[in-house]
Amino acid sequence: MNNDINLVSIKESKSSIEKKRTRLLRIIAICFAGIIVFFAIIIFIVNTTFSVDSVKKQQESVLTGMVSLKDKSGKLFVVNDRIANISSLLRSRKDYSPIINKLTGLVPDQAAVSGIQLDQKTISLIVVSDSLLPLDSFLNGLINLTTKKELIKNLSIDSLTTVQKTGKFSLSISAELL
Repeated sequence: MNNDINLVSIKESKSSIEKKRTRLLRIIAICFAGIIVFFAIIIFIVNTTFSVDSVKKQQESVLTGMVSLKDKSGKLFVVNDRIANISSLLRSRKDYSPIINKLTGLVPDQAAVSGIQLDQKTISLIVVSDSLLPLDSFLNGLINLTTKKELIKNLSIDSLTTVQKTGKFSLSISAELL
């Protein structure tokens, strides 16, 4: 027997290689077509979810929200400016609370302060009582402060009145502060 005899022709082997290549190319083409269809479906879903109309509606709602926030920010700016101005005024203003506390501390329990007016150098008080004795003790306390020159420089009684309907006495004094 002859070993040199080839029963399979070379043309057949080339055709089988070409068949394998065409089969591989078909599989690749089908995969690419599947990928393209997959991406087309995803793009379609994205387009329907995020359509131009819905984006425009969202844009309009954001713009109207920004306009309302602009108004609020303007009001907030004005309020913050007013607070800053008030704070600077309060820092530069003299603290009168110790003076008021000391003078109202002289008022006996049977009397009450019905009015206070305070300027830079003067204070006016109106004290009301059912009896003249609490008003007298209040005046004595103020006179002691005046003689000691602690808080008051000059003291004057503006008025002493009585209300006939209620029977209460009202003492109005003015004092010049040190």
